[in-house]
Amino acid sequence: MNLFLFYRNHNKKLKKYLKNVFGLRPKNIFLYEQAFTHRSADIIIRGRKYCNERLEFLGDAVIGLIVADYLYRIYPSEDEGFLTSLRSKIVCRQNLGKLAYKIDLESQAIIPDNYKHSKHFGGDLFEALFGAIYVDRGYKYAHNILVNKVLKLYVDVDELMKTETSYKSRLIEECQKNKTEIEFKLIKEESVNGRMEHWVEIFIDSQPTGVTACGNSIKFAEQLAAETYFITKIQEIDDCK
Repeated sequence: MNLFLFYRNHNKKLKKYLKNVFGLRPKNIFLYEQAFTHRSADIIIRGRKYCNERLEFLGDAVIGLIVADYLYRIYPSEDEGFLTSLRSKIVCRQNLGKLAYKIDLESQAIIPDNYKHSKHFGGDLFEALFGAIYVDRGYKYAHNILVNKVLKLYVDVDELMKTETSYKSRLIEECQKNKTEIEFKLIKEESVNGRMEHWVEIFIDSQPTGVTACGNSIKFAEQLAAETYFITKIQEIDDCK
């Protein structure tokens, strides 16, 4: 394959997509080409694999910071536990995958025709894209795009806040199904700035899992711990695929 001709033809389509969806005019279009090049494309340039994994790593941090800043400003009276829970719902791979679908990110992906997408494929592209935007145009520009072109248009934050997925109930049911015992142990309580914080750890069959969470109530800490446990286990399964 003549990579130069391939990318020259593809970047016309990509420039049009970025302009129509985000109003974005790239300074360095090749950063965005890389953001949409999945490792399965198996492209080697100058002895190095050319793919979006490094941009994905960077984008994950950029998105987390922008969403944290956004929530901090629109919910000035809410505590850290509330903000952490809501941020995790927005930036989890499942939700980023939904956003990627809504803005048709996969139409720009460079992948083999026979590649079987993982469940986090769209979310990975989303992170890589914002890694590219950050490198190309800086934090302020990336913040503006994510908040005004994605969050405000495609994320109903208030509805997401009301939606309570009971990870604790799901985890208890899963353990019952597998005939294992689960326990949420209170391991620490302390007062921070006049507010009590409760630390909980999950034990399975009396063995510590290493999964802990802190909340302003024991119930909320248990819910966060269960959510963390599920996200960790799902990631481990995906990494083994």
